[in-house]
Amino acid sequence: MVLQVVVAPAQAQDSSHLGYFFQTGGAIKFSDADSKAPGYACCVVAADHYGIVVYSDLSSVYVAHTNKLLAAASKELKSPEVLDPATVCIAALAMPGVTALSLSADQLLLGCVAGSTVQVYSLPKLLHHQSDGPVHTLELGKKILQFSWCPNDVTTYLALTFDRVLVQGSLPVGFGPLADSVECACWSPDGQFVAYSSGNKLLVTAPDWRESAFTVAISPAEDEDGDGNFIVDSITWPAPNAIAASSLWHDSSNEDEPEGSDGYLLGITWTSWEGQPTAAPQGLKAMLTSYLTIQTLDEDPGCGTHEWPYLQHAYVPGWQLLVHGHRKSCDDHIRLMTFNDDEATALDQGETKLVAAVPTVDAGENFIVGMAVDFSDQESIPHPMDQEKPDVPASCILLVATLDGVLRLYRLANFQQLDAGLARQPAAVPDSLPPAFTTALAAAKVAQQVDEVGAYYANIRNSSC
Repeated sequence: MVLQVVVAPAQAQDSSHLGYFFQTGGAIKFSDADSKAPGYACCVVAADHYGIVVYSDLSSVYVAHTNKLLAAASKELKSPEVLDPATVCIAALAMPGVTALSLSADQLLLGCVAGSTVQVYSLPKLLHHQSDGPVHTLELGKKILQFSWCPNDVTTYLALTFDRVLVQGSLPVGFGPLADSVECACWSPDGQFVAYSSGNKLLVTAPDWRESAFTVAISPAEDEDGDGNFIVDSITWPAPNAIAASSLWHDSSNEDEPEGSDGYLLGITWTSWEGQPTAAPQGLKAMLTSYLTIQTLDEDPGCGTHEWPYLQHAYVPGWQLLVHGHRKSCDDHIRLMTFNDDEATALDQGETKLVAAVPTVDAGENFIVGMAVDFSDQESIPHPMDQEKPDVPASCILLVATLDGVLRLYRLANFQQLDAGLARQPAAVPDSLPPAFTTALAAAKVAQQVDEVGAYYANIRNSSC
């Protein structure tokens, strides 16, 4: 079932009228090494249950408490001095080339992606200084663009490889292909379904279904006409009835600049869906929330072409607020979108003093290579519009990794909601992984050993022929 939908302009509201604002919390730099993060990089994640941040600058992976980073962050935002990781980090893992990080649903397993390999770490072991080595290694055989754990099964994962094949796997069983010609993929919030894009199509399915539940062919707005094909390069599924996406024009016949300079941020929503094979969603809409100017020359964004997904994002469920940005755009780095009443609304940030500004670098523009949100900072914030009014309750810390190898921290709050913020006391990290993890990891190691033995004897047989 292929549904046709044409992008229409979204309603817009002024974010200051709704009370949203950012306050700079400082910047952290652990190394002078050039990050050279690719287009698909995802360099920061937050274990917000525990107030923990994991960050890669492509020379090492750093694990730290959010509040310690806030306390140590430099106020020199453009060029902060290098900070010794030992002064603030729980662990600093010498792992060059880690382009993506992913946390399991309970935020106790950490996947670190480098090339075709995923090193799996136990956060309890790292935080309690029991071991700084991986508890398991996944080898997918091809360079990995995306990796994500399932939200409802701590041992199941999705991975998108460089040849655009989407695979689904589990630690004890292994992995297999789910679809090909895939631009980007994500889990539904409950982990029951998978969404992925292919060209201009958005497909929704479940791992055990042979066919997709529904397919949406997304056409650009009638007044938008670019060269080549309209591609949905990135998607994320933050709320049950809402998917956010970014799209661009791609012309494979243009060898010099195959990606057009026009980009689009979309909110795709529906009012209801039965969640069954071949069942169509009701009230389906695709709304244009923002135009983008995409940097097309490689030296500007620091990555090549066809390296999507480019969308960076972090979701605040308590506000139904998506904080997002585009890897190859430097106009309004950090944007806001809400999902209320099953419809996407763009939030314009007209007040300069309320935005999360990303400074340029000496070489020119700067770009976002990762985004996450945490809720452990409980320090109230002076009212940004009127110093005579009460302080604003703490809510979120937005963590933004940028191409210059800096981790930037911003407080995100709402001055229209003075009764209570979203900040919360972080939970204590358990001493060890749950039994389900250890059982799955043991089974995965046995399966890995069987494969290695099988490969060994296969090589012997082949060499004797």
